Amino acid sequence: MDQNVWWSNVILQKYVDYYQVIREPVDLRIIAQKIQSQSYPTLDDMHKDLMLLIQNAKYFNKPSSLIYKVTDRLLSIFCSVGESE
Repeated sequence: MDQNVWWSNVILQKYVDYYQVIREPVDLRIIAQKIQSQSYPTLDDMHKDLMLLIQNAKYFNKPSSLIYKVTDRLLSIFCSVGESE
């Protein structure tokens, strides 16, 4: 798996149709920048971007792909953290 997929915009040469399929692209680099610049008014706003990241990854990738499986794991972590609060 290309680890850069999570930290930068999806590489157009490798994923040619990504921006045609995904209407609201977001990646961890964008989320990190928003956190560092304090651009999220609330934690709920950050949560929405994280869930959008997960939704996009699951929509674009096949269930058998590593990215999809990692995304499922992230979702279960987010859900367990949300339940413990």
